[in-house]
Amino acid sequence: MSEQPKLELYAALAKAFDRLRYMQKTPNGNNTGVSVDTVKRDIGRAFQQAGLILLPNEVSNHTEPHINKEGGRAGYLTTVIIDFEVIHVETGQSVVQRASGQGYDSTDKGGLKAWSQAVKAWGINSNLIEAGMDAEADDNGEPINKDVVEKTFQRARSELRDVAPTRAEADKTYSKLLGYYKTHSGRPVEDPREFKTRGDAMGALAAVRQAIDLWAPDALEREARAKAGHIEPTAKKGKAKPEPLEITDDDLPPVLRPEPPLPTKQAVKP
Repeated sequence: MSEQPKLELYAALAKAFDRLRYMQKTPNGNNTGVSVDTVKRDIGRAFQQAGLILLPNEVSNHTEPHINKEGGRAGYLTTVIIDFEVIHVETGQSVVQRASGQGYDSTDKGGLKAWSQAVKAWGINSNLIEAGMDAEADDNGEPINKDVVEKTFQRARSELRDVAPTRAEADKTYSKLLGYYKTHSGRPVEDPREFKTRGDAMGALAAVRQAIDLWAPDALEREARAKAGHIEPTAKKGKAKPEPLEITDDDLPPVLRPEPPLPTKQAVKP
């Protein structure tokens, strides 16, 4: 008897992967790459919103002496193989994906590094997630990769709509936060592609992320109450809706802060 297709699981995975089209690379010494913390955060958030949980299971772990470079200090190379089981919470349907990783260390951290590599290999390579980096590593006023900026903000806007009390409120907050961060020409930004520097874009993105993190707990509570058949009242008395964190001029890069008003001349009394 053939196994029945896991339709609910596949639908949840499609929903999660729709939010995982792109991950941001960051500098790491002389190299650039997606950090394991980014993989955990982005996949964890997408899976939670799609009703999925992840259970990693170590299949094998092997450590052996190793010289990292010719003539260098000897250390230990650890190789791990991990099965990543993705489970749909409501139905119990699951799928297993296997990934491996290696980690070198002169003391006892090779195992942790190997696990990190396995998590990144599964999260990025097994799921075909695009990874990229802004054209500029610092805010020096030079042009940035606008395609990367647009993709990143599209995903953030989608996540904001998912957790906000209403879509209208999400779009209003999104526009407000983008508009607050102005380009060097002083024009309000209505489209992420209008950002001229990485600093401008990252400042606005951080503000949108703050709004997402603020609304996310309430969104999960609303979803749980809806599944339990609870009908929300049309208006809640005595409890204000959560508002995104306020942003002041002090949060802006110095070059973007408005000029202070000139002191007014005091009238001289006769």
